[in-house]
Amino acid sequence: MKNKSKKISLFQYILTSLAVAVIAVTGTVFFYEWQLRKTPNYSFAGSQGNEFASVEQLYHLIRDNYAGEVDTQALINGAMNGMTEAIGDPYSSFMVGEEAEEFDSSISGSFGGIGASMTMKNNLPTVAEPPIKGSPAERARLKVDDVILEVDGESTEGLSLSEVVSKVRGEKGTDVALTISRGNDTFTLTITRDIIPVESVTGNLDETHKTIGYVRIKSFSQTTSDEFKTIVKDLRKQGAESFIVDVRSNPGGVLTEVEKVASMFLKDGKVIVQFEDADGQRSRTKAGKELDDGFKVTEPAVILVNENSASASEVLAAALKESAGIDVIGTTTFGKGTVQQMIPFEQAEVKLTTGKWLTPDGNWVNEKGLAPTIEQKLPDFAYLTVFDTSVTYEEGMSGEAVGTIQEMLKATGDFTGKADQTFSSETAAAVKSFQQTHELPVTGKVDQATAQTLSEVLYELILESDTQYERAVKELT
Repeated sequence: MKNKSKKISLFQYILTSLAVAVIAVTGTVFFYEWQLRKTPNYSFAGSQGNEFASVEQLYHLIRDNYAGEVDTQALINGAMNGMTEAIGDPYSSFMVGEEAEEFDSSISGSFGGIGASMTMKNNLPTVAEPPIKGSPAERARLKVDDVILEVDGESTEGLSLSEVVSKVRGEKGTDVALTISRGNDTFTLTITRDIIPVESVTGNLDETHKTIGYVRIKSFSQTTSDEFKTIVKDLRKQGAESFIVDVRSNPGGVLTEVEKVASMFLKDGKVIVQFEDADGQRSRTKAGKELDDGFKVTEPAVILVNENSASASEVLAAALKESAGIDVIGTTTFGKGTVQQMIPFEQAEVKLTTGKWLTPDGNWVNEKGLAPTIEQKLPDFAYLTVFDTSVTYEEGMSGEAVGTIQEMLKATGDFTGKADQTFSSETAAAVKSFQQTHELPVTGKVDQATAQTLSEVLYELILESDTQYERAVKELT
């Protein structure tokens, strides 16, 4: 089977996390999931009534009467940030100074980090989007709504998003420890930072079927459509006669770029996507030369999706499914059906949800996702949950983490017993077997080094057991 590009949603924990850390690694909320169409500064002069009278009164009260020093700009920024947070929309946020600059630069830059995007929720940094595919964050199996409580032992309470981002960022190969709150569980993950590449598209021929070209779109950045066109041309020269397009764990990106890629697969005049603004007014984008410059992909094709394919990647999958009759293979997508705009203010920016997007047939996938035409899941071990690697697990312990370890050892072939969440002597023997095979100290205990190696091995197994990719090949042969 082949390349490591295509991959899974299940290795979201596996190693050091890039995506989530993108969070810190690639900037705050990434260049993903927003419409790259900046609008002029808004003027609030002439607001009717005294809607802001109480706000202004509080501003003057604090400025004129507070016993200590007052940073008036901080008061204004705090009020604007509070209004944005009050919306309750995880995709809308107020950014100022370095935070705004980092967000803008992330659209085309690369950073040392983990590959996750985040937002502030209840004044705490929270994973906002599925981690970037193949990133440390995805391999560490960070998930949407994971709350980052600590970075390297330091509490994130009271820190701004940019401050958290700067702590998560770092040089490739260095580690960052994130203490995560997920539901009722709290655990710590040690993630090895990596470079979040600018390259958004990769491709190769299938190792067995040399006429099948595989194209993976990691995200939709400003250069994605050009990269995609170049990859397709190269694969054609190598003999590709059909294509697998992989947007699994693609968190989205620049709207205009996904429109260009989609147009390459559609006949001119076919609807790519529809938009509905706050007033309910609809518009649509159609395929045409103005988007694809006359470059078309007419060969047989399929597209791969999973539960972490979000926003722009869902736009592409829906366009291919409904306007081109191309099979969508995998699992139901993430379900992000809103559109964001960046609105500039003086020394600040607001990323605001201004509408929603609909599929060519007028369906809204928000919180529902796009269903595949061919459902294909990965092996069960690809969906195992993450466990706290800061804890050493040994005989006599019990709990969900132990059950996860047992399932992982089953996948590696070291454990044949029942995954009953009890660290028995049989489990210890399986750990020793694994440690011996991978030249680790043979203790029968799952310490941090054993846990990380186990995650890495499982990650490789997932890549080698890509049933979704295999189904795509089957459909094209």
